Amino acid sequence: MAINVTPIPKLTSFATPTITLGTSGAAGTSISTIRSDSGVIAFNTSVPDAITYGQSGGAGSVNFASRIDHLHAMAADPVVDISCRVYNNANQSVADSTAVKMALNAEQFDTDTMHDLSTNNSRVTIPTDGKYLCGFNTHGGGGAGHIKTYLLLNNTTTIAVNETTHAAGGAIHQIGATIYDFDADDYIEMVVFQDSGGAITIYYDAFESPILWAIKIGS
Repeated sequence: MAINVTPIPKLTSFATPTITLGTSGAAGTSISTIRSDSGVIAFNTSVPDAITYGQSGGAGSVNFASRIDHLHAMAADPVVDISCRVYNNANQSVADSTAVKMALNAEQFDTDTMHDLSTNNSRVTIPTDGKYLCGFNTHGGGGAGHIKTYLLLNNTTTIAVNETTHAAGGAIHQIGATIYDFDADDYIEMVVFQDSGGAITIYYDAFESPILWAIKIGS
């Protein structure tokens, strides 16, 4: 009598999928299998790094793909308006052979508290280190002689100057500008000197004289 023996099938073991993303393929060594409806980890919940100005590129080291709708944070725009344009709203007298710091009691704009309308109002103070474009405008007249308008740094150093010879009764318009690398808390003032033999007048014009201005242009 023949006896039929049915082999007992070997039970198949199922494993949690461990397929990961990488830069190269590999055959693997496991003999287990995965079910057709298994889930494979391809993404995680890590938030992408914020993009910062000046950062270097990098290949990264995490073996997960980014979702197609992932978002990168962006650093705030580093270009910040640091500037002022200030003036005086009345004529000012400059005595003979005298250096006079122009009072500046009004502002067209001041974005970063660079100027005080009452305390030391001849000054524009630098709030942060960096390179600034700064300058002045004046309109004066009186007796014959020289008029010199200059930017004075920290009450000691001249960093821009415009000197003009003029005839008696003539009006002089002066403009001066420079780029300078300032430290925080440096300050500049607009100074007028003249040697006509008598007093001259620096005329007021809100858009022309006397104007002192500065704007940050770089670090």
